[in-house]
Amino acid sequence: MSLKPSVIVTSATPAAIAAKNATSNIPIVALVVGDPVGTGLVTNIARPEGNVTGLSLVNPELGVKRLDLLKQALPHVSRVGVLSNPLNPQHAGGLQELEAAAKVIRVSIQRGAATATVRPAYIDRRRGCPPVPSLSSTHLTNLASR
Repeated sequence: MSLKPSVIVTSATPAAIAAKNATSNIPIVALVVGDPVGTGLVTNIARPEGNVTGLSLVNPELGVKRLDLLKQALPHVSRVGVLSNPLNPQHAGGLQELEAAAKVIRVSIQRGAATATVRPAYIDRRRGCPPVPSLSSTHLTNLASR
């Protein structure tokens, strides 16, 4: 940490883990990370201790609930494609819970690896909006062909 910042603010689990691995002295505020306990960022949600604190909006049980709602809406569905980022450690735990729930309701999960690629940083003047992440068409084609 040659810049010696007063605080480090990260977005997403991999960045928070990298910051934690880089320093134990500089406070780290992790914004919107996955499971902070499961990924080793903190030992306890109520009292994080160490130099990492922040906000987690991801809950592995939500994927299970979404799968249940999908099955209620489409009772005959038997296969569900799930795209996840293999570089994000949060996704592994969520997929395990999702696959366990899928067995109970007799749905098979077809995994697909997807890493976000970002278009060049410019504002689309025609629509007046910033660029958005997009998935590689290869990832989507590979998932659809399974």
